[in-house]
Amino acid sequence: MPSIRIVLLLVLAFLAASPLPATAQEETVKDLVPKIRAATREGRIKEALELCDKAIKLDGANPQLYGMRGQVLDFLKKYNEAIADFDKAISIKAGNDLYQRRGETHFRAGNFKESVADFDKVVAGDLNREAHHWQRGISHYYAGMYKEGVNQFELHKEVNPQDVENAIWHFLCKAKVDGVDKARNALIAIRDDGRPWAMTVYSMFRGNAKPQDVLDNATKGETNEKVRNDNLFYSHLYIALYHDAVGARAEALDATESSAY
Repeated sequence: MPSIRIVLLLVLAFLAASPLPATAQEETVKDLVPKIRAATREGRIKEALELCDKAIKLDGANPQLYGMRGQVLDFLKKYNEAIADFDKAISIKAGNDLYQRRGETHFRAGNFKESVADFDKVVAGDLNREAHHWQRGISHYYAGMYKEGVNQFELHKEVNPQDVENAIWHFLCKAKVDGVDKARNALIAIRDDGRPWAMTVYSMFRGNAKPQDVLDNATKGETNEKVRNDNLFYSHLYIALYHDAVGARAEALDATESSAY
């Protein structure tokens, strides 16, 4: 009979050669990526950030991980940190999706020219996206690139002809270039945008409705609180932009403050 010492040595050798149970194994990047996505999707943002940090410690040369953490940081409104992560990801392996995400974050950070530059890269990488890229036009507007904005929204009309917002942003850019009257004469024709606030807002930009008409319509007969709040948000937003276009700066500021609530 073998001694107890020999038996123990044999048991230890067996355990050393056997894989640890899955629960005891260290998580891999492959394990962490779906957990990051799930946590982000379900709004567990701080948990998602912790998982991103953990994954990057395991693989610091993986552009996907920096891109994912950039998105999480964007959700947390840590825009400069998010941009730094997108920069890192792009430095490892550039791609259209990363330029798109960084462009969106630059916009939210108020870096409008940088946002345009990233969206230009997206379009250069896939010309089929140019007509669809309405975000690029809004970045043009806030970057003071009004002629480029006019062109972008005219292009977007070809793929989205009944979008009141596209017509409005075209008007806003055109007004900066040629004045309100010419912008109104060039207003893109819209027959039917089904969103409850949209056509009254459009009538305001045409000169056929007043801001108060827009607000009255936004709450008219609506009992669903979420829909009502959405209607009011878009109504106040476009009233503010309308006032700014026609030079009523004080009214524009009041409407902008209202859209924030």
